[in-house]
Amino acid sequence: MASLLDRLRPFLPARFRERAPVVPVVRLVGAIGSVSALRPGLSIASCATALERAFTMKGAKAVAIVVNSPGGSPVQSHLIYRRIRSLSLE
Repeated sequence: MASLLDRLRPFLPARFRERAPVVPVVRLVGAIGSVSALRPGLSIASCATALERAFTMKGAKAVAIVVNSPGGSPVQSHLIYRRIRSLSLE
C-alpha cells in the first residue's frame, strides 16, 4: 500500500504531497509514587519504557506527554521529570 501511495503522490494536490509530522503521545495516568499490585500508579520504572520508545521514534518532530494524576511523591515526580529532560536533550 505504501508503494502505491508513493507512486500517486506527484498527482496529489500540494497539501497532500507532504507527509504528516509524527508526534508520539505518552499517557501517564495514576498517582505518582504509590505503586502496588492492587493500585497501579506512576514511577520512573513504570513509565521508562514508554518514554524511551516515544523519544527514539524515527521521524518524530516532538513528543506529547499527557499526565492525568492527582499528585503524589515529589521524588518520583522529579525522577520522571529528569528522565524526560535527558531524553529530550539526546
